[in-house]
Amino acid sequence: MTGNQVRYLIALVLMLALVTLSGYYDGPAAVAAVGTLVLLFPLGAWLILFRARPAEQTLRVYDMLRRRWDWGYYFEATVVTAPSIEPKFLVERRFIELLLPVMGLSAYFAEKITTVRYASGIALATFLGFAILILAVSAFLLIAIWVYEDSGFREHGRTSTTVGVPLRRVKGILVYGGLAAYLSFSSTLAGSLAGALGLTIAILLFFGPVCYLLATLFDARMKNKAAEAVRKRATAIGFLSSR
Repeated sequence: MTGNQVRYLIALVLMLALVTLSGYYDGPAAVAAVGTLVLLFPLGAWLILFRARPAEQTLRVYDMLRRRWDWGYYFEATVVTAPSIEPKFLVERRFIELLLPVMGLSAYFAEKITTVRYASGIALATFLGFAILILAVSAFLLIAIWVYEDSGFREHGRTSTTVGVPLRRVKGILVYGGLAAYLSFSSTLAGSLAGALGLTIAILLFFGPVCYLLATLFDARMKNKAAEAVRKRATAIGFLSSR
């Protein structure tokens, strides 16, 4: 079996376990809810947003900046993988990059909208609702960022030789910006650090399988096709192939 086939199998087993436990404790309605909201809705959103070609659409903006203000955007001569990431761990890295916004940003918005108290069902329901929504809509930004990483799209400052991937700061905010909010949310809702740890494990079991599936799906079915399409689009609009 290939690496991604093993990952698909792991994600499938974990999702079946989640659905089975939901049915055991809460009956068929829970199975339907988990299957629809936690699996089918995010998966459908990712497939739809991938077809919207977010990386190609936002490339137009970068081309305008490059032409009008001489910003340092360019493509590497050959397609390369994301910088500083060992290829065999790339899917796992991107799984984390998807899972952390689901946890952090959901906690941030839940704290803004509701009053978080110990064992508050409203706060937990609000968190779960935002988590499902963020899991779905984060595809637009994450797909664009990951495609730029894989296609060799890079930027460098006009007065600096530092090279990075466009949207890397956006990814930093998206992935790490909500961690403090999650720590506050989970400790307040659970009532203690030990309770927060248990809540975190439960959330990982709930959202981890579908996040792992989506990261694997991108790597196996979307990555190469999207990176090639972006480079073809870049050639068509006259992007430089190198610095």
